Amino acid sequence: MAKINARNVVIRFGGVQIQDLTNCTLDVKTDMFDTTTKNSNGWREILPGLTSYTMSGDGLVEWSTGANRGLKDIAQAQIGKTLAVVSFTTGATGDWQWSGSGYFTSHNVSGGNEEAFKFSFSLEGTGALTFSQI
Repeated sequence: MAKINARNVVIRFGGVQIQDLTNCTLDVKTDMFDTTTKNSNGWREILPGLTSYTMSGDGLVEWSTGANRGLKDIAQAQIGKTLAVVSFTTGATGDWQWSGSGYFTSHNVSGGNEEAFKFSFSLEGTGALTFSQI
C-alpha cells in the first residue's frame, strides 16, 4: 500500500481548501467513565462515554486567497459564531476523509521580525464525525 505524503493532507471549510496551511491536525477523543466496584478486586474498570473532536491548523496569511478559504474566512466564521462544515482530507479519489461540523473557537496571528505573517486556528466539533472513502 502506498504511503501518503502529508503535504497532501488539508482541512476543507465549506468544501473549499483552507489556503497556505503549513500544518493541520485532527484530534478525536473518547471520554471514559469509571465503573469500578468493590467486586473489581482492586482493578479499575471503565466504559466509553462521549466522543469529541477538534481540528487545528497553522498557515501563512494571504489576504487574496482567490477561490480558497483563509484567515479572513476563519475570523469571520468565529466572530459570527457560524457553524462550519469541515473535512480533514487529501481530496484524492479512493482515499479516506473525516467530515463533520463545528465552530472555530480560536484564531491567532503573529508577525515576527523578518518572518512570514502566520496564523493558527482551532475548531471544536459538534455532533458526529464521519469517516468515509472519497
